[in-house]
Amino acid sequence: AYASAMTLLGADASEGRSYLDLAELIEHEGTSDTIEVNLEQLFRRMVFNVLVGNRDDHLCNHGFIRKGNGWVLSPAFDVNPNRYKDAHVLGVHEDNPAPSGDALVSMHKHFRMSEDNAKDLLGLIREVVRGWEAQAARSGASRSDITMMGAVIKADR
Repeated sequence: AYASAMTLLGADASEGRSYLDLAELIEHEGTSDTIEVNLEQLFRRMVFNVLVGNRDDHLCNHGFIRKGNGWVLSPAFDVNPNRYKDAHVLGVHEDNPAPSGDALVSMHKHFRMSEDNAKDLLGLIREVVRGWEAQAARSGASRSDITMMGAVIKADR
């Protein structure tokens, strides 16, 4: 079975919700053998969404699949960098609607990880995102599309 984060949280809107709500959902509804890996995966997705400007990250775009007596993150979907939105639908960092990498790392405890692990993951994801232009060109994106998206995708936030 599949359910969106909105359904599992019993929410009727994404406003006022954050990635920390998703982390709590994983803590309470996850299976004991998948909680830590799902929290790390959620952290990775949060960082990736910030770096690529995927601001349409509302609760319906985060899903879960039933596993035994709990829920695990579904594969990521509907990732759309958006140059027309200034803020993420889901709150990312309580003090900053457009957080830096350091602000994301500061949230490490909510994801059951050490600060060093969070820094390592941020570095890894930044490195992947830095290669987006070459990958887009190899995939047939036009130079104008790459230039347009370059205003949104920022590996060094």
